[in-house]
Amino acid sequence: KGKPEEAEKTLQKVADSQGSSEAHLALARFLLKLGKEDEAAASLQSAVQTAGAGSPSVKALALAAQAEFELLAGSGKQALKTRIELSSVLLNSSGQ
Repeated sequence: KGKPEEAEKTLQKVADSQGSSEAHLALARFLLKLGKEDEAAASLQSAVQTAGAGSPSVKALALAAQAEFELLAGSGKQALKTRIELSSVLLNSSGQ
């Protein structure tokens, strides 16, 4: 308890070694709680990139998290673009 730096290092190692969207999302959420917005944005971007080859549900989670972050960061225009991409992923996955 009370060692966020160690937790951050551990999450970073897991995200780097696994390379999964889920690991990058967990890291991004933790970084946001620490107030490290730039690092969280980079981790969210990694989550979206690695989700491209994964299941549509994982990509949807990554895009939803990224859109939420963009709204919080004050980038409404970018958040809207991300939400449109999310809608496309969801529509395509429901037709499979």
